[in-house]
Amino acid sequence: MTNLDSRKVLGGKIRRLMFYVGNGNHIQETHEAKYFNFKEFIEIIAQGIKNWGLSYYSDKDKFEDFVDRYDRIISDKRLTYTYNEKYFDDKL
Repeated sequence: MTNLDSRKVLGGKIRRLMFYVGNGNHIQETHEAKYFNFKEFIEIIAQGIKNWGLSYYSDKDKFEDFVDRYDRIISDKRLTYTYNEKYFDDKL
């Protein structure tokens, strides 16, 4: 589902997925929508990131591999430029 009024929602094939912010997990469903606790979702993601970070702390070889492969794994600072001869030759 890409939005609250996707084709599948409008066609009645699936229900809208909506969130709420609050304490506790009060899963609610109606004939139109399923609701999930966004605060709890963020906490689950944070716990996963914590576990991921701790795995690198406890396994020094894993951290060393991460540093060696940083450019191929996580770096998004690389920019690529392509040269289109037809485009540039027409502009000259």
